[in-house]
Amino acid sequence: MTNLQWVNETNLFAIDALAEYLDLDLPQIELPEPEITQVAQPFEHMVRSLTRIEAGNDFAQHQVRILFRLARHLQRWDQVGREIEQATFDDVAALTGKRPADWHESEQMLEDFVLSDNGTHDLELIHLFNRKLQRAQALNGPVGSAMARHNPIQRFDGRKVA
Repeated sequence: MTNLQWVNETNLFAIDALAEYLDLDLPQIELPEPEITQVAQPFEHMVRSLTRIEAGNDFAQHQVRILFRLARHLQRWDQVGREIEQATFDDVAALTGKRPADWHESEQMLEDFVLSDNGTHDLELIHLFNRKLQRAQALNGPVGSAMARHNPIQRFDGRKVA
């Protein structure tokens, strides 16, 4: 989960730098309200239980921490993941003219589009990737958690980061 967070965060850094260079405003996305599903209580129990485990040595405790972060990611996906995925499908459909049937097709359509576009839709792609990466970051854990929060990097032009 830490690696996934780093990947999302560094990709957001790249989008932030492109937006600064192109003088674009990249708005924050609105996140859907968490859905309460059949597995909401078991997820809550698992997450809470993992916070109480004292593993006895540093390596085992680290492994418990990894499982805790993974459990929170899966819990968050259960709460908002379906809506977030559909929002990304909407974005891909608006750009390509065809709605993907699943996440794999969505990724493939987006990759094919980027490779064949020759830069024609770069601005639209920057906005799409910004939304997509914010959504991915939001799935790392609950709102406000260190795993789900984007911490913008220092701007190149010296202006303060909002």
